[in-house]
Amino acid sequence: LEKEDDLNTKMKKNIEAQLKELEHDEKNLLNLYIKGKLNDAVYQTKQTEIENDRARLNKSAEQYISIDKSMKEALEKIVEYSLKILGLKDIEHKYPSELSGGMQKRVSFARAVVTKPSIILFDEPTAGLDPISSTIIEDCIVELKNKLNSTCVVVTHQLSTIKRATDRIIMLYKGKIVFEGTTEEFLKAENPYAKQFIEASLTGPMDTLQE
Repeated sequence: LEKEDDLNTKMKKNIEAQLKELEHDEKNLLNLYIKGKLNDAVYQTKQTEIENDRARLNKSAEQYISIDKSMKEALEKIVEYSLKILGLKDIEHKYPSELSGGMQKRVSFARAVVTKPSIILFDEPTAGLDPISSTIIEDCIVELKNKLNSTCVVVTHQLSTIKRATDRIIMLYKGKIVFEGTTEEFLKAENPYAKQFIEASLTGPMDTLQE
């Protein structure tokens, strides 16, 4: 095994070389990401739990880059690019209280994608958002999947998210799989569990609060 100092030196040289190549080409900035982390997640968060998401985003990137003064430029560009692909510009120095609920969600997405993961878990990504903000978040999930070529696993109870942001569905009830198939198959299914969910019916195999 190589010593940590030797690995850090190689990492720095690699990043510096790529920075020089990418000086006028921001589109390829994702090539700066250091491979090693295969997946990440976006969890439900409240404003009081988010703290300073920019600081967390920086910390995520620092796991893959040995930081010193010469690396600050690389880190800042990675943070800027991660926010930019989610439609967030000039917010690097803002606090959560200065952002809307939808923007806070997108910042959490940026934190997750900073390492260019191959798998991203979204835990109820549209919880607590209005329909318009939900649509923006759902479109962001699809865009990230296409831009990063990542597998996105979305945990949701929201039908709009299922329709806009998924290709395949696994429906769980009491810890068991009760439906598995494409989104199109789910929306047209005669499966009693799927049908009850889609129709928001009180009648069906799933328990209701009235029972």
